[in-house]
Amino acid sequence: MHGLTTENLRDTATVAWLLGDSGFDAWVSGELSSGVGGLKLKVKAYRVGAYFPEYEGVTLIPFSAELKALVRERPPNEFPSIALCPVV
Repeated sequence: MHGLTTENLRDTATVAWLLGDSGFDAWVSGELSSGVGGLKLKVKAYRVGAYFPEYEGVTLIPFSAELKALVRERPPNEFPSIALCPVV
C-alpha cells in the first residue's frame, strides 16, 4: 500500500499521514522482544493525526512449554554492521 514497507510503520509521522483520511480514530503499535523469563510486549495507542501516544504499556508474557516450542533463536547476522567510507 502506497509503496511502504513495514519499517515505515515505525515512524509515527508516516502512520499519521497514511491514516489521515482513513476514517479511523486510533491505531495501535506493538513490539515483541525477548525478556527475562518470557516475551516482553510493548504497546502504544495513538489517536490518528497525533505524534505522541495516548497510552503506553509494557507486560511480560511468561514462557510456557507451548510458547517455548514456538520461539526460535535468530540466526546470527552475517554482517552486523557495514562500514561507510566517504568517496574521495
